[in-house]
Amino acid sequence: MLQGLAEADMKMPEKLQVMCIIEKLPRSWEDFGMSLKHRKDTISLDDLMRAIAIEEEYRKEKPCMPVDVTANLNTPVGLSEEPLAACSLLPSVSHLHRSPQPVAHLRTSGPAFAVPVSDRSRCVSPVFGARSLSLLFHLKRIRKCEASNVLALLPDPSQEPGRYRRWREREMKKVVGVLSLLLLLLSQQHHLADAGWGGGFIKVRGQNFVLNGSPFFAHGFNAYWLMSLASDPSRRGKVSTAFQEASSRGLTLARTWAFSDGGYNALQTYPGVYNEQVFQGLDFVISEARKYRIRLILSFVNNYESFGGKKQYVNWARGQGQSMTSDDQFFTNPVVRGYYKNHVKTLITRFNKYTGLRYRDDPTILAWELMNEPRCTSDPSGRTIQGWITEMAAHVKSLDSNHLLEVGLEGFYGQSSPQWKKFVPGFDVGTDFIANNRIWGIDFATVHSYPDQWLSRADDRAQLAFLQRWLDTHIQDAKNILQKPLLLTEFGKSWKDSGFNPGQRDAVFATVYSRAYWSARKGGPAAGALFWQLLTEGMDSYRDGYEIILREIPQTTSNMITQQCRILRYLGKLFARERNVKKLKKAKTMRKSQGLDGKKG
Repeated sequence: MLQGLAEADMKMPEKLQVMCIIEKLPRSWEDFGMSLKHRKDTISLDDLMRAIAIEEEYRKEKPCMPVDVTANLNTPVGLSEEPLAACSLLPSVSHLHRSPQPVAHLRTSGPAFAVPVSDRSRCVSPVFGARSLSLLFHLKRIRKCEASNVLALLPDPSQEPGRYRRWREREMKKVVGVLSLLLLLLSQQHHLADAGWGGGFIKVRGQNFVLNGSPFFAHGFNAYWLMSLASDPSRRGKVSTAFQEASSRGLTLARTWAFSDGGYNALQTYPGVYNEQVFQGLDFVISEARKYRIRLILSFVNNYESFGGKKQYVNWARGQGQSMTSDDQFFTNPVVRGYYKNHVKTLITRFNKYTGLRYRDDPTILAWELMNEPRCTSDPSGRTIQGWITEMAAHVKSLDSNHLLEVGLEGFYGQSSPQWKKFVPGFDVGTDFIANNRIWGIDFATVHSYPDQWLSRADDRAQLAFLQRWLDTHIQDAKNILQKPLLLTEFGKSWKDSGFNPGQRDAVFATVYSRAYWSARKGGPAAGALFWQLLTEGMDSYRDGYEIILREIPQTTSNMITQQCRILRYLGKLFARERNVKKLKKAKTMRKSQGLDGKKG
C-alpha cells in the first residue's frame, strides 16, 4: 500500500507533501483518505504518517514466526540470497519502500524458520521490524559450504598455535556479538508481546504511565458490583462473563469498589471486623481480572451512603461516644480517621486465596483510590479535604510502594484556580483539582464527566460543547501545571434522559475517546477513559440508565469501543517500537565508539 508514497517529492512544502501522499492512497482507502483531507490544514506530515501506520496495522495484523530460543548457537547461520525489505517500523517517508516478497531463513540446529515479508505487512519482526532483522542477519553472512572446505580454512592448532588463538578469539567475539543482539531482540519481543500486561507494575514517568519503560495506555470500564456478586459462588459467572466480554473488545482497565461497610452482605461489618466470604469474593475478582489481562483500580471508601460510605464510619464513631454532628467529620475526627487507616492496611496487606499474592505485591492492581468522589461541602475553602488527602496519601505509601495512588476526584476546581471555580455552576464541593493532585504521593489525576446531570436543562449540543471544554481544560492543566498522567475514570450518557437516542451516547463516547487519543498521540497526559458502567445480561436490578451491556448495545457503539481500544493499543506499540529502535541505535553507537577506542589503544 505504501509503495506509491515514496514517490512524493520531499522538496515540496509540508502541506503539499501531505496532500501528495493522501492523493496516492489506493481506492480501498477512500474513506480514510477523505477523513484526512478534511484535516489537511491541521495535520502535520508526522501525524499523517503515524495515522497511516496505525490504520494499516488496524486493517491487517500479520503474525510472525518466532526465533527458536533453544537453537544451538554454535551452528553457523545461513542466509538466502534475497535481500530483506527495508520497511521501517517508524512512519518516516524516507523508509517507505519495499522489495518483492523476500524470505529470510534463520538456520539453526533444529528446523529453519522462514520469516515472510508481506506486501501488506508493516514489519517482519514483532520487535524492530525488517530493518532490525536485516541488521541481525547481515552482522555476518556465512554461506553454506562443504564441511571439508570449512575445515581446510581453519588454522591447525598444533602447527600454527598463534594464528589459531587469534582466529578463535575473533570468532568468539562474533558469536558473542550475535548472541547479545539476539538476546536483546528476544527480550524486547517478550516485552512487546505483552504490551498491555505482564512484567511488573505500572509506573509514572513525567506525565505518562509506563510499563517496562514504554508508554502505557488503556480504555476501560466501571463495574462497582464485582465484589458483591463474586461473594456468592452461584453468581460468580457474571464476573467472569463481564471480564471475558470486556477483554474481547480490548478493554484492559476496570474500576471497582473494595469496600462495603455495614448493612447487607458487607465486607466490613464493624470497624476492623470482616466477612471472609465477601473478602474471598474480592480475591476472586482480582484473580479473574488477572486471567483476562485486565488491570484494576480499587477504591477504599464511598463518599455517598450506598455501600456504607463516610456516613457509616461516622455512625460507628458516634456509637463509640464520639460527638458527631456532620458526615463531613469523617475527614477530621481522629477515631474515624483511625477506622479508615485500619481498613486501608487490611486491604493492602490482604493475602489473596486464589493468586497466592498479597494485594500490595500483585501488578493486576494498577492503583488505589482514596475515596469515590470525595466532597466536603461544609468547608468550601478546600482545607479540610486537602489535609485529609495529605495524611492518607502518606499512610498508603508507607504500606505500599508498588502501586500508584489517586484521590478519586471528579475534577471540580477550587481556590487555586478561581477562573475555573464556577466551571460547573452550583458545584462548590470543597475539592480542588489542582491543589489536591499536587499532594505528595498522588501519582495521577482523575476526572469524571456527566454533563447530562450537571447541565440538565441544557440541550445535547450545549452539553457536548461543555464536555469538550471540560476535557480540554483538564488535559491542559494535567500537562502544564500538574505534569502528571490523567485518566477520565467516569463518563457516560443515560438513556433515561428526555429525548435520548443512541446517537447521542455515541457522540459522547466519540468525544471522550478522541480527546484521549490525541493527547496520547502527542505525548500528553491523557492515557484512557473508563465508561460508567459495564453490566452483563440478566442484571436488570443494576440498571441505572448509564449501563453498557456489550451484547445489547447498538453495533455502532460496540464497534466504536472496540476500534478505539485497538487504536490506542497500536499507538502504545508504535511508541514502544520507537523506543526500541532508539535503544538499538544507541547500542550501535556505543559499540562503534568502543571499537574505535580499542583501535586507538
